[in-house]
Amino acid sequence: MSNYKVGYPCKCCGNYHDELPLSYGSPVPDCYEEVPFEEQEKRIEMNEDMCIIDDEYFFIRGSLCNFRGR
Repeated sequence: MSNYKVGYPCKCCGNYHDELPLSYGSPVPDCYEEVPFEEQEKRIEMNEDMCIIDDEYFFIRGSLCNFRGR
């Protein structure tokens, strides 16, 4: 018998969920890391839902869900 347990600890609510996660993502866009640390405050506007770099690159966090049975 395997010790593998299906589920995950949720970073949003802190609870353990017995199913597989339906949302995956990165905390920042890949190109965020290309901006030198000392320039990030001036060049990047960001909150938990969006990121704007140099007023040229716009990123919005989204979630695609399948609501079967509802």
